[in-house]
Amino acid sequence: MIAIDRNIIFLPPEHLMNEPHGSKFFNGQYHLFYQHNPQIQYWNHIHWSHAVSSDLVRWRDVPFVLSPEKGDIAPDCCWSGGTVIDDEGVPVISYAAGDKRQDPDQSLAMARSSFLVDGNNDLIDWIKYSHYVATLPEGVGLRGNFRDPFVWKEESMWYMLVTTSIPGRGKRLGCRERVR
Repeated sequence: MIAIDRNIIFLPPEHLMNEPHGSKFFNGQYHLFYQHNPQIQYWNHIHWSHAVSSDLVRWRDVPFVLSPEKGDIAPDCCWSGGTVIDDEGVPVISYAAGDKRQDPDQSLAMARSSFLVDGNNDLIDWIKYSHYVATLPEGVGLRGNFRDPFVWKEESMWYMLVTTSIPGRGKRLGCRERVR
C-alpha cells in the first residue's frame, strides 16, 4: 500500500475533476490544467481549470483557461488536449472542442495565452481561435471520438497526433504543417 500525504494532493475547488493535461513549467511557475465540471459532480460541460504553483506542493486556483460558451466553437465542452510553447515563447493549448449541433460533434481547436500582451505570469487570459484547426475526415472514425490532440515540433515542422475510434479497434491520425 502507498501512503499518500493528504496535504499535497491537488483537489479542485468543487465538483468533478477529471485528468490533468497540458501541464507546463512556464516563466518560473508550474501550471496544472485539468478537466473540470464546476457545476456538478458529473462528466459534462467540461472546462479546462487551472492552478499554479512555484514548488509543486502549494497550489493556487486561477480562473478557467477554457470554458464552453454559447456562440463559439466549443459551446458544449472543452475536452482534453495539451499545451506547447510556440515560436514566440507563448503557451498555446490544443483541445477537442465539443459542439453537439455538429456532426461530428468534436473538432480540434486551439487557444493562445495573452502573455505577450498582458505579461501575466499566471496565464489567466487566453484567446480561443475562432476556427477549428482540424476536423474528423469524412468516413474515418466515430462521432464523439476525435480528441486528445498531442502537438510537438521537430526542427521547423509542427506535428499533431489525434485519436479516434473505429469499431473493434482504435485509430491514430496525424497531420503536420510547415512553420514559416
